[in-house]
Amino acid sequence: MLLADSEYRHELEASIEPFKGLLLGLIVSEPVRIAAIVAGLMLTKAAVLFVVARIAGQSAVTARSLAATLSQGGEFAFVLFAIAVNGGIVQAQLAGTLVIAVTISMALTPLAMAVDDALRRRNTAKAKREYEEIEADDAAIIIAGFGRVGHMVARTLTARGIHFTALDISSEQIDVVRRFGNNRAYYGDASRLDMLRAAGAQDARIFVLAIDDIEASVHTAEMVKKHFPHLKILARVRNRFHAHRLMDIGVDYLIRKTLGSALELAENVLLETGMSSWEARDTVGTFRKHDEQTMLRQHAVYHDESQLIQTSREAALELQDIMESDRESQTLADEAVFSPGDVR
Repeated sequence: MLLADSEYRHELEASIEPFKGLLLGLIVSEPVRIAAIVAGLMLTKAAVLFVVARIAGQSAVTARSLAATLSQGGEFAFVLFAIAVNGGIVQAQLAGTLVIAVTISMALTPLAMAVDDALRRRNTAKAKREYEEIEADDAAIIIAGFGRVGHMVARTLTARGIHFTALDISSEQIDVVRRFGNNRAYYGDASRLDMLRAAGAQDARIFVLAIDDIEASVHTAEMVKKHFPHLKILARVRNRFHAHRLMDIGVDYLIRKTLGSALELAENVLLETGMSSWEARDTVGTFRKHDEQTMLRQHAVYHDESQLIQTSREAALELQDIMESDRESQTLADEAVFSPGDVR
């Protein structure tokens, strides 16, 4: 392989041609023997690696993966076989058989790893906890996704004594919030119709969509809109693309994940520049209003990247004009207030 593109490639091909025929002849004449050697090599090495990994404190799953990954023979075996033949220790035919066995074991490594991966996925599926049975009540609010956003909404509702039912696909997250005393959150998939019905979606009024994964969020919104159109959906979105996809479905209210915190930070930055508090607040408010209007306008073209870029540039220039106009209006107002002619 190293010399294949060099000036020696033709001489190399002529030199190895007899060995190619020898190796192919060995495979045809001794398939059972070669298969036995391959199996013995891989099984023995895998068993040794598994035991060593377990002694080292690795889990059975990790030890099995290590054994599957490293069960093949190594390239250095080819060098050792050549030295053994030259030294008269091993006959050439036996060395050829061993070379074939090592080569086949290397070719079988991806298959061994695939089998190990399949076993890992099957064991994970078996170990997965069953979705919980939901205690139905008269909760008018369902929260889908009980991460930081969903949990914050739930805390606010709890503080006001408002009942809700929350669902989250992560059993670990549910276990964590329950340790802090929240017993209205359940381990379940909010995109499944049976889970939504068990949570009382047919009688609820508000659906809070706080699922972080975009595809899962969109799928859940589609399910709710299709089977429970009376529910008003209030959704947290990760970005504009997420927002536009939910707008396609007809979600009632959208709040972007980082918009509020980013604007609060921007307001404090403006204050640090020496801007007055009312002017900083007005600037941020103008930006928020314009940004929301821009997002609504871009919904019609968000599938077309070129138009999306063009509308973004136009919106940026438009925002600058609005800000400049506001500054000029404020300057004129200040001059009118402090005009000497108005002094009595």
